[in-house]
Parts: sequence; structure tokens; C-alpha cells
Amino acid sequence: PTEDDRRFNDDLRKEDAPLEKRMDRLDEEDGAAVRKPYLGLMVRELTDEEKAVFSLSGGLYVERVVDGGPATRADIRAGDIIVSLVPIKIDEEPRRVALRDLAAVRRYLESAEPGESASVDIIRGSRKKEITLRLGSRTD
Repeated sequence: PTEDDRRFNDDLRKEDAPLEKRMDRLDEEDGAAVRKPYLGLMVRELTDEEKAVFSLSGGLYVERVVDGGPATRADIRAGDIIVSLVPIKIDEEPRRVALRDLAAVRRYLESAEPGESASVDIIRGSRKKEITLRLGSRTD
């Protein structure tokens, strides 16, 4: 990760709010509200011990999900480990996005649009599971 990614990750860890709320930004040109994709969950990076237990190079541990949010509707639960996702876009070739750290989530959300769907690979307990999630929308 770049130095900017490290600072961003440090800032994320300091706050107690869902990921998207910590990424708020206003349109610089006119101050208008910007529609942003919304996952509705709070995650943290896996510890080295957790990576070893699951034989992973990275991943995101779901600490909380927002009631009624996109993650809840997709049956993502606190305690799940998100490993990767594949954006589902009709006119594009699928490409798997490894979610090894918070910076990867940020990059994904910056390129995504509200309403898009993604196939999310998670680990729940000792089982791998694939879940389809549709991004919600927030306007600030």
C-alpha cells in the first residue's frame, strides 16, 4: 500500500462508523451532494493470526452490519470474513477483486455505482460461501 493508503487505513481505524460514512466527500466544484455506493457494514483487516488460521493472505473481518442495509439484505453477518468480490456488470468481463485490506475496499467503492451487484466470497465459520450483494445508495 502507498503512504496515502496507510494514512487512510489509520484514519479508518480511529473512528467508530460504517466504512462509507468515513469516506464521505462533497463535490468540490459546486458543493452538491454526491450519490455514493453503500455496503452497510463495518470491517477491519484480518490479524496475522487470523490469516494463518484460515490460510489467507488477507481479508476483511465483518465487525457489524447496518440493520436494513445492503449487507444485511445479502445475509452478510458480523463474524464473516470477506475474501473477494466480483462486480457483476452486464457489458464487462467479470474480474475478481481481492479484498485484502481496507484500501482495496476504498478503491472498489470509488469505482462502483449505487445499484450495481457483486458476487462476494466470504468465509462463515469454516465454510466458504458466495453471496450476491446489491450496493445501496447514500446521498450526503
